[in-house]
Amino acid sequence: MYGYKFLVLGHKKYELRKSYVLITNWRKSMRLIKLKEVLHMTGLSRATVYRFMAAGGFPMKVELGGNSVAWVESEVEDWINEKILQRDYANKH
Repeated sequence: MYGYKFLVLGHKKYELRKSYVLITNWRKSMRLIKLKEVLHMTGLSRATVYRFMAAGGFPMKVELGGNSVAWVESEVEDWINEKILQRDYANKH
């Protein structure tokens, strides 16, 4: 299709038109964030984060040793951006 671009996120393909604003994470940090910050960033509950992870719908935790875990900040940001794109795509169609 002339004039159209497609974005593939996971197993989903999104048609991007000129009117779309693509949110991208240009800063791919390797910063690790703890659960409290993940919950603050996403607005999800602890149980929901772990349920989404188990279903493959949320970034996996990084085992730091002992009972300590964290998430890669850029992966959580990418997940948030995907949700925004899904919302915007659904509202356009």
